[in-house]
Amino acid sequence: MPNKTKKKQPCRTCDHESKKMFNDEIFQSRVKVSNYRVIHKHLPELKDGKCKESSPNDANKTLKLDLGTTYKSRCLFYFAAKSKPHAQCDKINHPDYAYGDYTNIGVAKVDSKGIATIKYRCPQAYREKGFTYIPHIHFVLSEPNCEKWGDAIYTHHIFCPITKQEVDDTVLADCALLVNSLPITYFIKQSIPKSIPLPYTSFGEKDSLTEKDVDNYLTGCLAHSPKIKKAVESGKLLLKDIPMIVYCYKASCDASHKLAHHLQKMGYTNLKHYKGGILDYFK
Repeated sequence: MPNKTKKKQPCRTCDHESKKMFNDEIFQSRVKVSNYRVIHKHLPELKDGKCKESSPNDANKTLKLDLGTTYKSRCLFYFAAKSKPHAQCDKINHPDYAYGDYTNIGVAKVDSKGIATIKYRCPQAYREKGFTYIPHIHFVLSEPNCEKWGDAIYTHHIFCPITKQEVDDTVLADCALLVNSLPITYFIKQSIPKSIPLPYTSFGEKDSLTEKDVDNYLTGCLAHSPKIKKAVESGKLLLKDIPMIVYCYKASCDASHKLAHHLQKMGYTNLKHYKGGILDYFK
């Protein structure tokens, strides 16, 4: 089955030409709260202009959403697909299974500067009707003064940050390609064991890598992960949906984000970010 992710909507409820909101990573969904029945069961009551903040019991990630002062002091309800256990790393689930019983949810308050702090677990990518949707978080904003919930649903793409321990656990379970995004000279000098090089500098120039080049290269690199290689060869997992962990040198380095941007434009969906990179790994 061909992977149609390159023609993707930002999420399954988003229009293909969905309007971007707040920043380049947030889209407005075509589905409204009023016709998303399951959300009605989870939206908390707003009383006296207040909302009780909450987060998933096992939340281990934090996202700061900058919505701007136009939306300051509002309540924000968010929900996302569940994290995927290692045992399922060689397949992409249907959204009904990915969301499950909606436990990756919470409520945050937008502060006076328009920033909402969300605590969550890394959501999984999911696949429906020939499309794979990259990990994301949905959220709903209250009306001003937190008197009632608005009807719009927004979607924020997630390049989920993970820790050194999560990197080690994933590699030990043979559940991802570990990708060094730095120029090749840096890769040769030092890299995390079992990594493959894919420099962000290989894109954007006249002689830059094409999508076909990257597809062929990563197909060859699957030898580093027999479990994922077997899943791709059997058709259980599409090449574009292989799990990858992208890293660079240190937390302030942006090479990972630049590479992830190029990979997502080519249709790759299943990326996580080892933000600490080489400096954190070998400290």
